[in-house]
Amino acid sequence: MRLVGALTGVFAMSQVAAAQPSALSDDTRIDRLTDEIVKMIPLGPELDALAAADPRWPLQSIAPEDVKPEWLSCARESLSTRGYREYRRAETAEYANEYPDRVDSDLAVLSAGAAEVFAELARQGIEAGKKNQDVSDPKALVLEVLRKSDPQRRNAFIAFASGEEHTLLRRFVGVESTHGKVQSGQTFGDGLVQRLMEATMKRCRIPDSLRRPAQG
Repeated sequence: MRLVGALTGVFAMSQVAAAQPSALSDDTRIDRLTDEIVKMIPLGPELDALAAADPRWPLQSIAPEDVKPEWLSCARESLSTRGYREYRRAETAEYANEYPDRVDSDLAVLSAGAAEVFAELARQGIEAGKKNQDVSDPKALVLEVLRKSDPQRRNAFIAFASGEEHTLLRRFVGVESTHGKVQSGQTFGDGLVQRLMEATMKRCRIPDSLRRPAQG
């Protein structure tokens, strides 16, 4: 499925009102930007569902006798709705520290509706993928989601997806590579989950040598 990749062939440049300087504190701005990114990519419920389905997840690939209880507890806490937001919040703080002049504009475009439209596109893409692994016309799905969106949300999403001023934001959330190439849905999703897993293994101090399939 290439839903995110389809954006390059669908959208033309669009403008939204320029963000005004914010009177909010830095922490509040970071919290709000984090909330929009989590709304945009709502991975938490998916992680919670995986945990509910398997009491050994996410360490089921490690032999049971090698798994310490504290590792499993730490990993499950990290890979949860709460842990996902904490991970995104830490990333967002680093982004805001590196690009402080981008925060207000990025927050404005996401809160204007870009995050909600992206989340709906992701939701419908996931549902379509469950029914048919090879979605025949991803551009049609993108256009259908936009057609049902109100003008403000639609324009905000187009600005986020194609506006040069939001290039850093697209790269930050993982939609666009550092080479300017829009990531496919599969690449985008896999990359985010991989980063989360790597951060979890490091945080929970799980040795690399134990990342092997369980026997039997």
